[in-house]
Amino acid sequence: MRKTRGKYGLEMISTKKIKRYLDDNTNVLTATIFAIDQSPSNPNSAYWTTFLSQDTAVLFGTEKYAKDYNHVVVYGRINKEKRGHYSFEFFDVTENPQETAYGEITEKTTRMLETDIYEHPEFWLWSHRRWKHKRPSDK
Repeated sequence: MRKTRGKYGLEMISTKKIKRYLDDNTNVLTATIFAIDQSPSNPNSAYWTTFLSQDTAVLFGTEKYAKDYNHVVVYGRINKEKRGHYSFEFFDVTENPQETAYGEITEKTTRMLETDIYEHPEFWLWSHRRWKHKRPSDK
């Protein structure tokens, strides 16, 4: 997967190494892509919301790193034009992440993803275990 996705310069970085990567590249112009439809491994550190009418643990990394490094956040949507042809759209989420309330960025991107799934459910991978965690009593 790394070789295929790296073919045109995409560098996949482990979640365990992303902080070091961002620290080491603070003066380098980059775009960092976070997959926001994944299920977090630790439900206690996740952000909890309702997603597709289900109580859902959501990864908080996009918001955390955007605030830590004051990075602009955009949402990317892939559109299928025809077989084998796709386009990509970007939508502003926030230009000033440090000025947003806790959870605001995560809620906004989650709602955008949810809208995309409702509009084109055939393009979302329904087989992964999205709702394998139960909300902890203190969340």
